[in-house]
Amino acid sequence: MTDILYRLQHHQNSDRIYDPEKFLNIVSFQAPELHQFFDMLYQLTNPAGKCEKTNTISKNRIVVLCYQLASLRNKQMTLLKHDVDLFFQHSGLSKKGIDTLSNMEILTTFKTVNQTRIN
Repeated sequence: MTDILYRLQHHQNSDRIYDPEKFLNIVSFQAPELHQFFDMLYQLTNPAGKCEKTNTISKNRIVVLCYQLASLRNKQMTLLKHDVDLFFQHSGLSKKGIDTLSNMEILTTFKTVNQTRIN
């Protein structure tokens, strides 16, 4: 999964894929076994006992989890961290707050996001 997401980010300059259906289609096309992995994670959320809206939220969270798992294996997988960083910046979180979360490996640094916003 990491290799697929890395190629999308760094070689194909693809946009982030947060839609669960699109994510699953792209990832499982290149590695069919990942469809089973995604389904296994989804079944762990107990979808039969939940409403459709909750199940949709669960699928979205699984996509985020997949990006987080990929970033554990490859530090260059920063799209999710970058997007969360932008959200916090637009929400008014201070530079110090962003850099603190960066030290915890939750976000990229304030400097990194500002450089990519300028380019």
